[in-house]
Amino acid sequence: MSFLGNARIMLIGFAVAQALPLLAAPLLTRLFSPEAFGLQMLFISWATVVGVVATLRLDLATVLAADRREATHIVALAASMACAVALLLLGATTFFGGALAGVSGQAEQTRWMLALAPMVLAVATVQISAGLLTWLKRFGPASQAQVLNQAGYLTIALLVGFTAAPTDGLVFAKLGGQIAAALFLLVILRGDLATLRLPGRLAVGALWRRCRPFLMFNAPYSLVGVVGREVPIFAFSAVGATALAGHYGLARTLLGAPSTLLAASLSQVFYREAVELKGTPRLADLTVGVLRATIDASAPLFAFLLIWGDAAFAMAFGDEWRTAGQFAMILSVAAWLSLQTSWPERLFEAAERQGVSFAIQLGFDLTAAVAVFIAISSGAPGLVVVTTFAVVNSLFHLAYLTGMFHVSGVPLQRLVACLLRGAAIFAFAALALVALRLTAASLPALIGSGVAAAGVASVIALARLRELRAMIVSSL
Repeated sequence: MSFLGNARIMLIGFAVAQALPLLAAPLLTRLFSPEAFGLQMLFISWATVVGVVATLRLDLATVLAADRREATHIVALAASMACAVALLLLGATTFFGGALAGVSGQAEQTRWMLALAPMVLAVATVQISAGLLTWLKRFGPASQAQVLNQAGYLTIALLVGFTAAPTDGLVFAKLGGQIAAALFLLVILRGDLATLRLPGRLAVGALWRRCRPFLMFNAPYSLVGVVGREVPIFAFSAVGATALAGHYGLARTLLGAPSTLLAASLSQVFYREAVELKGTPRLADLTVGVLRATIDASAPLFAFLLIWGDAAFAMAFGDEWRTAGQFAMILSVAAWLSLQTSWPERLFEAAERQGVSFAIQLGFDLTAAVAVFIAISSGAPGLVVVTTFAVVNSLFHLAYLTGMFHVSGVPLQRLVACLLRGAAIFAFAALALVALRLTAASLPALIGSGVAAAGVASVIALARLRELRAMIVSSL
């Protein structure tokens, strides 16, 4: 199947998976408190961090396997490590759960710690399975698993919310959805997994050469990246500001939904395409074409959040969540830039230049962590803490885009042209929305401007996707 065909399969599945929690969010925010959302975000943050250690990102190495034997060896190795890490984590949380919860700033909440080990194992299972499915070019089950994940999470969350709504209710709902997705993928891949064997001594050398860049760069890079991304959650939780962590988590979840959708639907497909087109002009044209489509189409939507974020969140989720809307306004530019780096980041792996991405990630994440913890330890308000993080994060994404274009051999002037064009669309949309808010700050104006922003974005997206389709077809 073609690049666009595979991307379409992934896009549909992950669009449904992203739409489900977004549509249910107004109900969940009225059933659960900001503290419940904050605890869920902390749980997901810890599970994601340990999940990187569990797989050491060998799931990405599977995509580059030379043959089925090598692919199954990598999968077997990654699965063995994930099981070992999960068992160690289970022992730690069983015997030291109270102490670990206290270190996380949640001394009064300890039950959620017991869900960490199964969550890490389920996350690792989904990641490893997705890597094998990508190598097999079977993209459908991965998107179906995400739909099942979100559907399971929402079903459990709504049942718990309508009956008791405990603070850790969303934690166990998230665990239930992740386990459902993992079991689904294990069933789908049962034939392939039945042949898994750990590599023998003769295969270790070849396996080490294949996996070394991922162990040396991707695993540390992913670990640093996850910790850096979760810095505000860890910082707010550490000082007991769980409600602020919940507000930040809701804002980040909604602003990050387009990035998550695009990365999930396009990243793995693009990764496979980048490996096959490495060093050819077609890779540069494909990268620039997709970037133009995403950067132009998304500008009006994020401009809307920059201007109307607080009012939009208060209307959708209740006035209690207006702070989350203010966080969304602050994070809008960084989230827009994040969308542009979410899908092509595998260019570093395709070019075997993971060291560049690791250096960029490490430098900016250390800067963000230091800046955020200085701000929060000095007693700065939550808005200042989030602003500090947003500024550093925006600069990171610009540097990251530059690095991706450099290692893949795409002329940087093409990146600059894309960014300037998108910035002009963003600025024009923001100015129009400011004028609308100053002259007609009302609910109809909010709805109307939101629909208008979505309409403009859709028109731009369709135009860009048609250009991209024509470009790919003409280059074949």
